[in-house]
Amino acid sequence: MNKRIAVAAVMFGMVAFQAEAGTVLARGKLPATGTPSAQDNPPCEEASKEFSQNLAQRLQSKGSEIIGKSTAALGLGSDPFNERRLNKSACLDLCVTIPTGAEFKAEGSVTPIDWRGKLSSELPQTSNPGNWAAVSGPFVAPSSKADVVCYTFKNWSHDQERYVGLKVTY
Repeated sequence: MNKRIAVAAVMFGMVAFQAEAGTVLARGKLPATGTPSAQDNPPCEEASKEFSQNLAQRLQSKGSEIIGKSTAALGLGSDPFNERRLNKSACLDLCVTIPTGAEFKAEGSVTPIDWRGKLSSELPQTSNPGNWAAVSGPFVAPSSKADVVCYTFKNWSHDQERYVGLKVTY
């Protein structure tokens, strides 16, 4: 019995070490709203958690080569150049796929304000670098094929578009 436990422990350890590390990039563009916002950091209409869960459900129909890609590259929507303007704010969810259950770290960027920073990889938080832009997340939706990790980038500047980027390392 002890040999079986030892063999199982060795096998489990080998599986854990065989998981490949990787980095996934996603980027997009948020337009200026054209109208000044009456409040700081206005909310988006669609909840990002629901958005990521919807993507995870749609992921089930894809083949096995889905890990380490942006969901836009997989044809699952969240097109980086399709914005959703809601409540006088332009919002964009950048989403990527990572191995199911993998730990990850994330970084975000917003230009032209030249902001780069670490993003939460645990409970959803909002990073507000100022200048009428913010990023919230993560919103993680697990599936049997891969986890979908999304962050919402927001722009409520009336006269400046933003280029946004997401880097997720697992």
